[in-house]
Amino acid sequence: MRSLEKLKPLALLLLRVALGIIFVYHGYPKLFGHTHETVEAFAHMGFPRYFAYVAGVIEFFGGCMLVLGLFAR
Repeated sequence: MRSLEKLKPLALLLLRVALGIIFVYHGYPKLFGHTHETVEAFAHMGFPRYFAYVAGVIEFFGGCMLVLGLFAR
């Protein structure tokens, strides 16, 4: 069990980086790719159009901060 405790920081690092990459991957098209389609999709779902930009910013920059380790405990 002690050997697994030594690997805990590495596992947390890998999980944090993987989750950050997923967030960046899903936020990038909302901001820089298919912005018009995303805005229309949000409007079709009943959300205000600016929510597409809010979601893109949170996903993209939040994922970048996760990858870099900023504000991660």
